Amino acid sequence: MNSRDYLAHVLDFYNRTARFYDLGEFVRRGTRAMAVEMSDLQPGDRVLDLCTGTGDLALAFASRGAYVVGVGISRGMLAQAAAKNSHLPTTWIEMDASQLLFENKAFDISAISLGLHHMPEDVQHRVLSEME
Repeated sequence: MNSRDYLAHVLDFYNRTARFYDLGEFVRRGTRAMAVEMSDLQPGDRVLDLCTGTGDLALAFASRGAYVVGVGISRGMLAQAAAKNSHLPTTWIEMDASQLLFENKAFDISAISLGLHHMPEDVQHRVLSEME
């Protein structure tokens, strides 16, 4: 699958299924908290959550005192993330993870969950290099 086809597929699938996506979240019970624990998060850290989806990992970081920017390309998924949260320090941004518009070292922690498997290998490499 080339990069253009991959983007069209991801946008179509996740925008159509965003309202129902979290119904399957029970299979990942505890993994978000474990990822936060393993990150060595300190209160006040700035966290970048790429391919944030409906924001569960971002919200797990924010609930532990981080300021989180959740980045995704699906407006439907970002809308679900925003609807879950009204009080935690999060920002949701529609942006391609392979072409981030942040300065280098703008975040203390960068995370990605369940996003890479959809991407062609060349896009995976670009996304990971953006996380440095």
